[in-house]
Amino acid sequence: MTSDKLMEPASEPSPRKTVFYVMAALILVLASAFRFWDLSAAPLWMDEAFTVLAARLPLRAILLEAIDNHPPLSYAIQALWTDMFPALSLARVPAALEGVLTVLIVIAAMRDLVSRQAALWSGALLAVLPGHIWFSQDARMYPLLLLGLAVALWGAIGIADGRRRRYYAIFYVGGGAIAIYSHFVALVFLAALNVALCCALVALPGSRHDFIRLLRANAILFVVSIPWFVQLLAVGRSFPGLGASGGFVATAFFLRNAIGFPSLDSLSGAALLCLLVGLACVGGVIAWRSNRPALAVALVVSAPVYVVIITALNVVTPILATRVFLPLVLPLVMLVGAALGARRAPTALIVSGLILVGGATVATIVEHPRRTKHDAPRTALSAALDAGYAGAPIINCHFLNATAYVVAEEELHQTQMPVITLDSGVAMRFDSNAFQMVRMSMSKLRSVDAEETDRFIGGGYIYKGGLTSALQDHDKAIVIAEPCPAGDRFAQVATSQLEKLGFRSVKNYTFAAPGRPVMERGESEMILFERNR
Repeated sequence: MTSDKLMEPASEPSPRKTVFYVMAALILVLASAFRFWDLSAAPLWMDEAFTVLAARLPLRAILLEAIDNHPPLSYAIQALWTDMFPALSLARVPAALEGVLTVLIVIAAMRDLVSRQAALWSGALLAVLPGHIWFSQDARMYPLLLLGLAVALWGAIGIADGRRRRYYAIFYVGGGAIAIYSHFVALVFLAALNVALCCALVALPGSRHDFIRLLRANAILFVVSIPWFVQLLAVGRSFPGLGASGGFVATAFFLRNAIGFPSLDSLSGAALLCLLVGLACVGGVIAWRSNRPALAVALVVSAPVYVVIITALNVVTPILATRVFLPLVLPLVMLVGAALGARRAPTALIVSGLILVGGATVATIVEHPRRTKHDAPRTALSAALDAGYAGAPIINCHFLNATAYVVAEEELHQTQMPVITLDSGVAMRFDSNAFQMVRMSMSKLRSVDAEETDRFIGGGYIYKGGLTSALQDHDKAIVIAEPCPAGDRFAQVATSQLEKLGFRSVKNYTFAAPGRPVMERGESEMILFERNR
């Protein structure tokens, strides 16, 4: 088969422009429907609560004071959004919009780099892919990360493909900067992408000028990213995740969670995942044979290189989690589009594509009820309120976990339930003002003592007499035991202290992890206590 029959050039009129734009619009409507479906129904979990409270800080603090081990761009966008729309029910809207915009960028990129058919297939698959939808419904930085990487991929492949349009370099630098200032794994993905592109450019004749253009774009991107590199040196070892002991099994689990279909039964999910990877491989072959080697190598090689780098980095610092593999969604959907967008594609290939998109749609619908989070604070506090514990203090193990309960109280319009952290044996009151402690910088916050933290946020937050003074005016207390720096011993430690103060446990609740945990974190436990009469 000749190359001109394998894949339709971007300039050919089939399908007609009107049909293409109508189909693209329908895909965007579908993408929006899935990402905005019950968007505010699930409780805000710990990381989302951190985002909500961070967005209330001054913009200057967000941009300059290293409030988190993640870059500041997503927090800055969330802050601007919160200024206009402060309702907690709208906190996830920026993430959902970024998810829809990523679908649009993928359609536009594939239309420009390959063909209209390829663009529609890639967009349709990304619109219904469960992993991307899941993270597009979290008020975190991951949809923005993928949006930036999608733009950067478009630009990088355009440069390496020998196209002389200047906007490719702008796309690469601009998209890369958005991604780098969203999440540190953008550096890993862009490194893997450049390894792949350099392999392609070295192997191809007459590509010296394209190689120089790519180097120039990377130099500009490096300069633009220097401010975050400086911060990264300070926070580089403070990322949560599964340590080096996780090994291959953990990598496979998180990969399946990010790009697979975990809501389906094991056989159906595995078959659909194999079909996804298989069509991506076919897409790489077709792109190569269709005189698009830069696209083929960039997408095929960058994915496994990325996995290898992430797994190697995990030996140094624990970063393994579902979210770190989310960028692999982009090369996969683009390669699938390249396969199914081939001119005169075999019927079997088209049928396989329909099965894949249909199966992904079913998986997304099945997964929808599992949008509950394992440490769902709103659910926990609702159960406590139903049990008559309004006004009772909430005892938690760490300030990061406590953020979720401060926000949950706002959701439930409860302001009389003090949140107390019991970290390293120090009882400390935590509220939205205490969250200002992150302005000490996340790296410093992990090394200073409670007294210094208390002084920084204005004083009066530490209970000098420990739990004795914290609970002196209360006959009831709520202990929330979650995975945290105190480890699994927190429930036993808190129970022991409360029993010494004359409290007894009256009821236990367990909140199990959902079908798709964001991290491997185990179960959350809530214990209700009351003072002995």
